[in-house]
Amino acid sequence: MIKPEKPNPRVKEVFPESLRQAYETGTDDLSKTSVLARLENRYFDLLLDGTVGFDFCADFTEWMVRNEDFANWIKTEKFELIIHDNPAGQFAYGVAHEMKAKIIAYVNPATPMPGDSITFGLPEESSWLPDWYSGSRYWFLPYHFSSAYNSISWYFSHNWYLLPKIDALLKELYGKELPPTQELMKNVDLVFLNEHFSSGFAKALPPYAIPVGGMHVTKSNGTLPENIENFLKSKDRFVYISFGSIIKVSNLPPETQKILIDSVASFEEINFLWKWEGVNPEGLPKNIFAMKWFPQQDVLAHPKCKGFVTQGGSISYQQAVFNGVPLIVVPVWGDQGYVAKTAEYHGIGIQLELADITEETLTKALSDLLNNERYARNVIEASRRFTDRPMSPVDTAVWWTEYVLRHDTSHLKSPGVSNRSVASAA
Repeated sequence: MIKPEKPNPRVKEVFPESLRQAYETGTDDLSKTSVLARLENRYFDLLLDGTVGFDFCADFTEWMVRNEDFANWIKTEKFELIIHDNPAGQFAYGVAHEMKAKIIAYVNPATPMPGDSITFGLPEESSWLPDWYSGSRYWFLPYHFSSAYNSISWYFSHNWYLLPKIDALLKELYGKELPPTQELMKNVDLVFLNEHFSSGFAKALPPYAIPVGGMHVTKSNGTLPENIENFLKSKDRFVYISFGSIIKVSNLPPETQKILIDSVASFEEINFLWKWEGVNPEGLPKNIFAMKWFPQQDVLAHPKCKGFVTQGGSISYQQAVFNGVPLIVVPVWGDQGYVAKTAEYHGIGIQLELADITEETLTKALSDLLNNERYARNVIEASRRFTDRPMSPVDTAVWWTEYVLRHDTSHLKSPGVSNRSVASAA
């Protein structure tokens, strides 16, 4: 959020500790359930099942509205511009309306959630582009038929199920009726997309949808702490294993953990750095170095890093592409299925379903990734494309943010989402 202070506006983030704890507890519970459900049902995503994802968004908004510190702050502050995280940021449109502020949606996932393209007036390309779902859950329904249905279904669920809950919470916060959030969302001034065509899919985007994927990526020389470097000295190559900050390997059943460990142990000539939450299992093979946290960008930039086993978060995917490291993607929820299909499309990674993991399938995937030169060759080319831009992602985002502050952006938007109609303009 940018405060009206010129010439040097300051950026301020407010996230009370109680809200942070509630969010972490909610995501941890959802993660545990999602991992177990994915093990039992191929392609099943709890977050996309029924109204689970929308309920999580509504619950988090309720935590904010009913947090006294946050409610007092949001009602007394004044900003010229609000940048909100999407999904789960619908609440921000009512706040922007009350503040008479401009608003930018930052679509954090690798691609908008199903239905969001319609909401933001982006072309709906589900006939040829994948969505968040890793595959059709019904043998008789082709994947792209399923994608088209998902987009329509989620659009109406978003408008008819989630937004009325947001409207009620905004009324509770401000003590009065505000215009419907569905209408206020048409006032979005710009959409930042956490993606880039160099390592994603080419899309027909309107001028007010700006790809800025890679803003978090920084150049590293790959220097690691001494204890890790000492471990890596014994072999010429290593693979990095991390399932992000939310998906925890320690939540997997013991038999699945054993499959993962035994598969890795069979590669005696390869070292493995493994992000492992909680207490490390006893008797880990000598080629595994497990820790609760690794400096991921430095790990991926290390010259010996030749592979990355990941859940497929967009942040991790972009870091891997930037550093030219091929991937095995094991999606669990959200946009991770889309990331897996993107990696396969560009020939820089392998998708492996959690329900399909056996010692044989994981060993084969690791062997292919390490020994088939096309993965390394393709990801190096993707890295060159990813970094070859007129401006850096951060500079691009800054320029367009300032553009929004300078101009009304309705001329950038499709009449399908703009509050200006073609007839009235004529």
